[in-house]
Amino acid sequence: KNPDAAYDQADYAYMKLEAFVTTIGNANLNELSSTTAEEMKEKLKTATDQFDKSFDTLMENPKPDDEYAAKQREELQSNGRLLIRSAASLEIKLSLYTKKNESSNQSTQNERSTRKLPKVDHYPFDKDDVELWFRGFEVALDIQDVQTERQKFGCLLRMLDKSQIVFLGNVAEAIPPHETPYSESKEILIKKFRVPLFDRIQRLLELELDSGELPSHFLERARRLRNTDDDILKYILLKICPQH
Repeated sequence: KNPDAAYDQADYAYMKLEAFVTTIGNANLNELSSTTAEEMKEKLKTATDQFDKSFDTLMENPKPDDEYAAKQREELQSNGRLLIRSAASLEIKLSLYTKKNESSNQSTQNERSTRKLPKVDHYPFDKDDVELWFRGFEVALDIQDVQTERQKFGCLLRMLDKSQIVFLGNVAEAIPPHETPYSESKEILIKKFRVPLFDRIQRLLELELDSGELPSHFLERARRLRNTDDDILKYILLKICPQH
């Protein structure tokens, strides 16, 4: 075996390992993903093994007679031991960081899976006055501090029966999930169940003033048919009120 060639190989492996140790040592582990940390750990382990093998090969050769060459070998041996210790320490840190991240991710997934939606105190979905229902429902959501689109969507589904949920199939079954499932569902349901203008006017014309009912109370009852022009309401009110 050529002692010089063995030294050159060991010295190259040392410099390669030193570069890995320096790079990883200067890295901020908190900014690394688990995948990146695992890749760095494997590369560090490979570089350490390569240095070990090349250094073992060098040490199998007899000690050189040349004083300078002998001194280089001793320095490489001394520095190599320190470098391997540093590499081993970093490998442990990377392993711990990877396990910590995996544990944290699992905890987050468990928290999401066990997180319960708050109970929203509101009456079931009213398709006869859908816009008024949504206004009350959103007040109830706010009281319970339900803020995210997905949480609101989950609470909304609880208020619907099968005949109403069927219209939200595209939203509920979307993969990946929609970013605004509640807002989209609200728009779909309002469009589906909103009473057309002609029907609203027809219902208003069919309304009658109950015995003893004040005109102001009737007007409030009539306004439940939302988005009807106030002039139409006034006309109907004057038409059915007693002439005095």
